[in-house]
Amino acid sequence: MVSIHDQKEELLIHIVYNQNIIQLLIDSLTSGVLTFKCVCRFWDWQIVCDFDMFANKETPGRLLDSEELKDDEEDNSNGSGENVKLDTSLDVPWCKSGKFNVIVAIDFGTDGTAMSVSLRNTQKVYTITDWNSNGICDQIDVNEKTRTALLLSNKNEVVAFGNEAVDKYAKAVKEGINNWLFFDKFKMHLCGNERKLKLKGCLRAANGKYVKSERVFVGALKYCKEKAQSYLKGKTLEQRDSDIQWVITVPVSWSDKSKARMMDWAHKAGLWNKAIPNQLVIVYEPECASMNLMLERQEAQRRECMLHEDVKEPPSHPSVSLQQGDRYLLLDLGAGTADMVCHEVVGPFQVKELLTSSGGPWGSSLIDARFQSILFEMFGEGVIKQFSKEKPEVFVTLMREFEKCKRRAFAGKIKKSKFSIAIPFELDDYLGCVCKNDLEELVQNYSFNQQQGYVSISYV
Repeated sequence: MVSIHDQKEELLIHIVYNQNIIQLLIDSLTSGVLTFKCVCRFWDWQIVCDFDMFANKETPGRLLDSEELKDDEEDNSNGSGENVKLDTSLDVPWCKSGKFNVIVAIDFGTDGTAMSVSLRNTQKVYTITDWNSNGICDQIDVNEKTRTALLLSNKNEVVAFGNEAVDKYAKAVKEGINNWLFFDKFKMHLCGNERKLKLKGCLRAANGKYVKSERVFVGALKYCKEKAQSYLKGKTLEQRDSDIQWVITVPVSWSDKSKARMMDWAHKAGLWNKAIPNQLVIVYEPECASMNLMLERQEAQRRECMLHEDVKEPPSHPSVSLQQGDRYLLLDLGAGTADMVCHEVVGPFQVKELLTSSGGPWGSSLIDARFQSILFEMFGEGVIKQFSKEKPEVFVTLMREFEKCKRRAFAGKIKKSKFSIAIPFELDDYLGCVCKNDLEELVQNYSFNQQQGYVSISYV
């Protein structure tokens, strides 16, 4: 058991989500003075505050659909001179056509994937939770997300997706099946400039083998399609492919080439037909969060009004809904990327982008990379990398345990000065064989920010 101690600053925030990162986001957008509301989302919770930020230009924004990304341009700006106008006559605001009976939205995240279904003539949104291939919802998926992980056979056929892929991979290795290919956090492959993207034609599996990027993305998207169709069929709502509209979220930092690749792979996965206009809609993740914020605040205001109507008392605080003319800054801090948008409400479900959206690969996966660096510094980079090659399934388990610790630290429900990470016994045995010094001594001598005692080891 390895414990990471808190010394005045929380380790995770100290490593990544410190003031410099937020300031970097703000500086990338700004240059004069306006007052905004700030919404900062860390995974599944939000911080809302007011502060002064800097701006002196207006760049109206838009949502991107399948007709807008034909040109493979390097300009990553999304200013078109139009407001982001949402059709409120439809159940899902950003749907541009009423021809589709069903809308399926895929939140294809770096760490987790979620998928929801909306029917044309209802106001309900149904979230798919039974991600396993057998149709059973495992306990890990109760938060409506599954892991963005894919397991391929040695013939590049999809074996499993999500948490099931992690579990099946670990089981296969224990049974002596070493030629299956496991991929995790592969969405970050599309995050980068144009030059770097041309160099990443293949993705590296956990066992060191390489597979074409297209095979991995197409396989994952095809699994999502099959899962959505299975869900609809189970609800006796089976639809023809032409009657389903697909929405896929992407970070604002993605280049046009990255979005075009995602569209192409979605087409090869069978999600959309080029002959059907607007069957695939590519939307920016923070813009979706922005619309969701409006809906949540609108619903909160409605419930508050109903409550005070019953007791015949006026609300005790001002309206929480966003009004026309309100401006806000939204920070979407996810696992892979950190995105920022600045919007002004110009009407019901209509927002104007005040500044060009911005962001970059500054998500919480940087914390994972920093944890690996700590292991390199304590035990040797060559030792840890060799272990990950010899025991890839155990290394995946180790990082999964760290992920659990990280989420507990950010949950903030209980203030703790020490967070414990379960270390697989295989790693303990391996380090005991290859490290010349005693493990407890190596850990005890490790210093973070020139301070020792930050990490300790105990046996339970």
